Amino acid sequence: MQNKVVVYSTKDCPYCLDLKTSLNNAGITYDVVDVDENEEQWDDLCETLNVEFVPTVIIADEDNGTGSVFTPDVHFDEVHECFDLIVKALR
Repeated sequence: MQNKVVVYSTKDCPYCLDLKTSLNNAGITYDVVDVDENEEQWDDLCETLNVEFVPTVIIADEDNGTGSVFTPDVHFDEVHECFDLIVKALR
């Protein structure tokens, strides 16, 4: 299974930085889309997937064209829960 992980974030979001640090520490490779620099793409994603917050993580299974979306609310503890779900999805 070939997974591609994409993290939608901003440069100054402490929750985004925390999640990316956790992903880095776990050795998980990911691409970053800065939503401030890609506002139209972010707006489309928000409308399509009904998400509102960063960080939002999409894990795409490139082999079968499916994917999963993970997005915590604005509470710090939920970032850790989101990270746990991401790790579980990648297993």
